Amino acid sequence: MAYVGTDSVKTKNRFRIVSFVDLEGNIIHVATNLPVKLEVIADLYRARWQLELFFRWIKQHLNVTRLFGTTPNAVYGQLYAVLLAYALVQ
Repeated sequence: MAYVGTDSVKTKNRFRIVSFVDLEGNIIHVATNLPVKLEVIADLYRARWQLELFFRWIKQHLNVTRLFGTTPNAVYGQLYAVLLAYALVQ
């Protein structure tokens, strides 16, 4: 268990430090307060990382730097339009 921050500015709650190895052999350290097993934390992190890679691909290839709307329909519409344009260009 550990606290996050410095002595002058420290969190009130303690966090559990979870360490695991990713698919490339890198050691990943995650601070969490979720009371679940290590395998669940590792799976959640891997799923989150796949989402981050997907959004990086969108920003690089589809040139979507920001979303115009915040509602699900606005996001789906914008992504559908840029994916359609990308497929036509390719």
